[in-house]
Amino acid sequence: MMFGEGFVNLPIIMRTRTPPTLFWLLDKRARLSGKIAYIEDKLQTFAVLAEKAQRLKKDLEVIDHTISLYEIPVDPTMVQPIKPILNSRLLAWGRMTRAIYMCLASDKEKAFKVLEIATFVIHNEGVEFSEVEFVEFRKAIRHRLRNLLRDGKVTRLNGREGLRDPYWQFKAP
Repeated sequence: MMFGEGFVNLPIIMRTRTPPTLFWLLDKRARLSGKIAYIEDKLQTFAVLAEKAQRLKKDLEVIDHTISLYEIPVDPTMVQPIKPILNSRLLAWGRMTRAIYMCLASDKEKAFKVLEIATFVIHNEGVEFSEVEFVEFRKAIRHRLRNLLRDGKVTRLNGREGLRDPYWQFKAP
């Protein structure tokens, strides 16, 4: 469907301008369909997380039972939980910066987008990420590039889209 032009794929007889009410309904249907697909995708993610939580609860029960076997009486429920660190490093300290430098040094005349740098780093470091982790990894690359810009190590060049998707390269001496 070509919503922006006000036409839809109708039979040849009806290749006239789409009435505004029909266009509104088609647009509303497309948006609702997109929301449903998005929610169903999130539900699948939550189902995986719920399954993982069940496995962890079983592991916790086994550990609680093992603790109760000791002669020293300890109530396992009194042990305070320790929350996991969610923002753990994606690469070892300093490796991301070195990989960014290697990417930018591969062609000093060329400017690279964040996506190009991120894929270079992934291939060079031999790591794999899920789609969600890749988005976070790109954010980390972008953040590191901004810090390198602040330190005067790289230069940001505006792309055709302006500041939205800039190009990066080594700062000229």
